[in-house]
Amino acid sequence: LDLARKESGFVMRSPVQGEVELEPGNRRIEAIVLAEGELVLDAKAADLGLEPPTGKITLRSSAESDEAVVEETVEIGRVGKSGKLAVRRVADGMVLELDPDAARTLEADSTLIRGLRLLDFSGSDFRSLEVRGRSVKQTIHREASGQIVLDVPAGKSADTALTGDAIHELGRLTADRWVSDVEEPSFGLASPELTVEFSFATGDAGVKDRVLTVGASTAGGAFAKLAGEPGVFVMPRRAIDALDTWFLDRTVFTVTPDVATKVEIERQGKKLTLERQGDGFVRAAGVELSPARVAEISDTLIALRAEAAVALGAAKPAQGFDKPEVTVRVERTGPGPKSFRIGVGDAWRGQSIHYVRADGVDATYVMAKTKAKVLIDAF
Repeated sequence: LDLARKESGFVMRSPVQGEVELEPGNRRIEAIVLAEGELVLDAKAADLGLEPPTGKITLRSSAESDEAVVEETVEIGRVGKSGKLAVRRVADGMVLELDPDAARTLEADSTLIRGLRLLDFSGSDFRSLEVRGRSVKQTIHREASGQIVLDVPAGKSADTALTGDAIHELGRLTADRWVSDVEEPSFGLASPELTVEFSFATGDAGVKDRVLTVGASTAGGAFAKLAGEPGVFVMPRRAIDALDTWFLDRTVFTVTPDVATKVEIERQGKKLTLERQGDGFVRAAGVELSPARVAEISDTLIALRAEAAVALGAAKPAQGFDKPEVTVRVERTGPGPKSFRIGVGDAWRGQSIHYVRADGVDATYVMAKTKAKVLIDAF
């Protein structure tokens, strides 16, 4: 791998020739310079593949004069049984063992000349999507009218925002970075965390089918590969989460005055009854609350929405639905669950949440703690 500064970027002279943009070039150099490992005392060079070394890396700085140039050389050994790569600094003979992520930055690959943008199609070009993961299996398609239909799991409604996010992330799929020209077992692509099959229209060329596999987690996301394309890249966590989230409708907990005439909130034996009045709800019975507090509860119910469904089927005992924090019962004039329960608090994707389930909906959702807390602390 031969990389040199050139104007506002870099030029790769080997293993292939090409221009390298400034940011990915800087990131690669930074990863090499800042690579850390475990110091190996009394290292036996021959056992570590350092006598002779399997390769070397030399970094040379720029300077106003040749005398001020700094040059450092590190010799590269081989990967041991621990999966770590031995390297030796020529200046003082010190030996380190690098973990696979750090070692990968020393590969002589051509990934830097590859663009980060992988796909480019619009929502109107989207045709179908199937996601298979360890906790999610779902399929959607776009009808001629533009409506997105949830096919699997059957009999459930799709959430417009969640399907829109997934389609957008795929259509604008951009790698966080390229990591290798070839697959390695450590990437986890042989037994992927997610397999994503999708199709989109390509003008006169018809419909194109693609397969994306997502493997083991790494800094910034997870290793991924597009079938038929060389190289492995890191797929951003944002895009992974958009695909690895159930597309189920999240509005099942929303209670609006146009379809609900009365709402009863119960917690630890205490109850508060609200009745419809105009475009909101007012207190009708139960614990005494200030008008401002009632208005806050009413606004929360009207805008209430879960973050996402996290599992289909029966609730787990640890989610707290046997003794819920809050039970909300709704008298409706239109469709929708007659009640829902808020379970225990937990963390989900770095966010504080409460589990929540709606009557007649065979799924467990998570709701942001800030939303659930308004009902939990209602009285």
